[in-house]
Amino acid sequence: MGKEFLLKIVTWVLGGCILIWFLNYFPRHTDNEMSALKDSIKHEINLCRDHTDFDSIKAEKEKEIVRIEYKEKKFQQDSSYLGRIGIMIMPVMKPLGFDWKLTISVFSGLFAKEIVISSLAIMHTVEIDGDDPTTDENKLRIQQSLNKTYTFPVIFSLMLFILIYFPCIATIIAIKKESKSCIALKMSSRPHSGITTELKSWGWALFVIVYSIVLAWIASFIVYQTAKLCVALFML
Repeated sequence: MGKEFLLKIVTWVLGGCILIWFLNYFPRHTDNEMSALKDSIKHEINLCRDHTDFDSIKAEKEKEIVRIEYKEKKFQQDSSYLGRIGIMIMPVMKPLGFDWKLTISVFSGLFAKEIVISSLAIMHTVEIDGDDPTTDENKLRIQQSLNKTYTFPVIFSLMLFILIYFPCIATIIAIKKESKSCIALKMSSRPHSGITTELKSWGWALFVIVYSIVLAWIASFIVYQTAKLCVALFML
């Protein structure tokens, strides 16, 4: 059992994380206008070196550069393969309160449910001051961003969807193998072809995928819309 779990970690979980990172990182895009703006601000910093208030001017200009870099990261993310896929699928998941990042994170769980959170961590970009995200100010920024983006109804909807739909591809392969054995045993008393057994076993696997996703969507839709209505009434 432990060996199977380690094998799952090495193959599906690690492989899924690498795939999510690759799709989120490529293709690379360069916004020439933003790059030129950054160079212009750096040039302004150099020109102000002799100014009496140089330190405060430099700090303000560096904040501007951080904001531009944040916009660049967001532009790159939205333009990546992952962003394009997520934006394309998002209309189907929007009634559940999911943005494209949540949509991608949910479907990354097809590799393994453990990837859902790690894929969110890969995709989520928050504007911070400086390079250290662990400062109190930056922690507050990240918390505020997450609270604003992912409200209670959205989180509840997400947890329910993840709970209901099928665990991972490895489970579907196991279902396919087991159903093939059962079908072969059932049909052993009458003539049949191996192709028929194979098709029927894949049919059961496909049924589990479709059934569990549809059930998860319906349950999450009801819960999200109900929770959103309750929150709205409570806020009145």
